[in-house]
Amino acid sequence: MTEASLASLEFQRRMRNDPPKTDQLRLGQAFGLIRGVPLMRLLTEYPQIGRVLLGELGINKPNAESRPRADGSAYILVWTGLLDFLEAVTRAAMTGANVTVTGQETVPAAQPPQAVDAALDAVYRQWDAQWQGKALVTAPQPLPPEAEDIARWLMKMTTFFVILHECAHAMLHAEVEPEDRTPAQELEADAWALRQALLGFGLPANRSRSVLIGAVIMIRALAALEIMKYKLPGRRASIPAACRRSRSASAWSTSPMIMPMPRSC
Repeated sequence: MTEASLASLEFQRRMRNDPPKTDQLRLGQAFGLIRGVPLMRLLTEYPQIGRVLLGELGINKPNAESRPRADGSAYILVWTGLLDFLEAVTRAAMTGANVTVTGQETVPAAQPPQAVDAALDAVYRQWDAQWQGKALVTAPQPLPPEAEDIARWLMKMTTFFVILHECAHAMLHAEVEPEDRTPAQELEADAWALRQALLGFGLPANRSRSVLIGAVIMIRALAALEIMKYKLPGRRASIPAACRRSRSASAWSTSPMIMPMPRSC
């Protein structure tokens, strides 16, 4: 970007104040899945996306935000705490998975179901502490190489969905502050994110199932938190996780070319 936009000035200030705790590979590798012709299609359909800045903010709270500005620029910040939370959930779940590789014997799960449940519970119960700024504490169970590869891939898919969900707000809800977004707008962002993920990567790479799994991991993690009576601080209204799950299932069975933008459950 050759000229300073409203978004770039604020983005740079916030990144200086809370620099990422790790490298930026988690975000860059995920969004980089859209490339070539699919990327040109996205830029043609939504040219303003070229003025969106993306970065990981080094804060332990599990949050992500999109901040459009009056000059048409925008920035997206995914906080370290959210990426750490989703990675911990994904890895804990994978410890209970038997992995079958074509032509090889099945690799047994690293832990029994009861141990997996305990590991997930330990992650979820730190939700409030994370929102108080405390770093997530985990005792990661080593995974077999085959399960490790899958866990890393699923984490990339989940991050991909999170980024595109925030992009949706920048494209569709530029005049609405994050704190004022409605449940209908959150569902609309989910649908937009799934559509762009399918068109940008899932269909061209024949990995549509991976795209859906990425969305489901995020939504199911929120569903577990909802069952445990945890809340998302600072939001005017929340969406029942069951509603988001049903919309994701509907999106999966609908052509991405005509995927509806839902208004409510």
